[in-house]
Amino acid sequence: NYAAIVSEIRESINKIVTITQSPIGSEESPIGETASVINKFKNYLTGKRASSFSEQRLCSQLQELLEKITNNATILACSSFTGDDRREQIVLLCKSLNKTLQVLITEYQKEMGYTINMTDKNATKENIKRISIDLVETVNELEYILRIAVADHISEALIAAKVPLQVLIDTATNKSNDELENYAQSFSDDAESILQAGELACAVSANTEGIKLVQLASNYVRTYRLQVVNAAEICSQVPLDSIVEQNMDAYKELWNKYIEALIRAIDEITNIDDFLLASQSHIDKDLSECIRFIKERNYYTLDGYTVAVLHRMERVEEVVLEEMDNFVDGIYTERVRRGVATLKELGEIFGSHMDKISKSMEDDDLVEPNENMLLELCAKIYEAVLLLRRYVLINRQPNDYEAIDERMDWDDPLALLSLSKVDDSEGRVSLHNKMSSTRAAYRSLPVESKSRIESLTKDLKKEEVRLQKEISRWSHLNHKAIQFAIRLCLLLLDISELTRGVGPLKTVSDVTIAAMRVEEVGSQFNEFILNTIHMNTDGRIRSDFENLIHKVILYCQQLKFATTQKQEKHQDQLFLSASKGGSAILEACKNLMMTIFLILKIFRNKCNMAYDISQSD
Repeated sequence: NYAAIVSEIRESINKIVTITQSPIGSEESPIGETASVINKFKNYLTGKRASSFSEQRLCSQLQELLEKITNNATILACSSFTGDDRREQIVLLCKSLNKTLQVLITEYQKEMGYTINMTDKNATKENIKRISIDLVETVNELEYILRIAVADHISEALIAAKVPLQVLIDTATNKSNDELENYAQSFSDDAESILQAGELACAVSANTEGIKLVQLASNYVRTYRLQVVNAAEICSQVPLDSIVEQNMDAYKELWNKYIEALIRAIDEITNIDDFLLASQSHIDKDLSECIRFIKERNYYTLDGYTVAVLHRMERVEEVVLEEMDNFVDGIYTERVRRGVATLKELGEIFGSHMDKISKSMEDDDLVEPNENMLLELCAKIYEAVLLLRRYVLINRQPNDYEAIDERMDWDDPLALLSLSKVDDSEGRVSLHNKMSSTRAAYRSLPVESKSRIESLTKDLKKEEVRLQKEISRWSHLNHKAIQFAIRLCLLLLDISELTRGVGPLKTVSDVTIAAMRVEEVGSQFNEFILNTIHMNTDGRIRSDFENLIHKVILYCQQLKFATTQKQEKHQDQLFLSASKGGSAILEACKNLMMTIFLILKIFRNKCNMAYDISQSD
């Protein structure tokens, strides 16, 4: 059996190579059905169709395509993993599409009429154009909601994917024949959920190569699912047999490889932004359920939700780190990895805290942990997920921070509430009540203040992009100068984001401490540069470096002064970005980042003989 399995693995690898090299458009490389139909529907509406198409034929094609879209959307809406809110959105959008398409067809019929005069014909053409635009916008919105619904399914089905097999093997090893049938069914059901997640991911994806790999891995998972169950049954019936145990271990290894290959293939064709939004929503709900069941002292249900939160956090960390492997190391990847590390640390604290709570619920003699501490911890976890998603999104829209922040506000309706409107009667709302409302403070600013902050933010972003490009020209990213520059840049980005009510810093005290940290790291950076240039450069270059270093000191002091001044005005309050205060902080951050860029550029060009640094420009 073992030799046969090894042979099948080799055969699988050969099939992967064959299928991935097959030409696009052949029967072996299908494009996601839903994505393909939606794209064709939009192309017809925007005029990307054969010139020979008559209006009558066009209307017939649009009706046929919309019927396919609504059928596929209905199947997804009926999935047990699709939430009620998503299901309602899908139904409403499908109804809107059908209604609007009927209006469009009526306008086309008017245009085809022989009795219509020229004035009415022009008006009808304008109506057709306007209605077509509305249809494209609506179908785009439906496509987005369908992707999020699929991401919901993936987020739910793929957590702890290897656990059911281990439970099945443990049951078989312990000769629990009565329970084996139940766990075998549970294993098969979980495998089926993963296979369904793969099918749905393929349906809404246009990644042809990725779809091939998902389908190939799915075929093997489907084939070996029954064989794994049979191996477990044999293991239960023939105890202490070394050959049977080796057979079970071989199938376990094979199953885990195929299931991992399937999960990676699904992740590859799933938009990471959609996955993070779905995970954010699930973690939020699970944390709120944890709070509710603690109040109800329901230990058994609480334990399940605690495990679910931890597994979801692990999945988020895993997917995000895999995504970062696709990028060159730099400010962006370092910031994202820092967000992952924070989430991992919070997960460990959460697991320990929930373990203490569970024990206190079982033993009345133990002191119950502070409930307010739990609320604060849950809020920190939710914000860490939110912040990590934002860090990932920044690379998608590098020139429009405000659009990202508004999109995240829209995706999280409770973020739009001010603290005065929060009702503390429910677990989920009480969780959000613990979160700082700095974003709400920013939205309450006058238009002029927000415009000024947004303009300075864009200038700061330009300096960040220049610095990132300069860092990418260095062949050794572990060079001390680069490490200091990245640390300073990350601190400056955190400080600057507070002026827009986002980011990890929440209070005036936070930003003051961060400014002091900037001054400390800036001093270490200056010391390293001075020590290096005194050994390796001539007098004129040393003078240039010294001037720039004086600027670093000056801008660090300006930043510290601006944050300290605001702390005196708003002690122990949420950060309110007054026009002058926020502008002063952003100006200091921008100037400091520009100076760091200049120091690195001169250092690379003038000191490259002493250090192995790339000279590409």
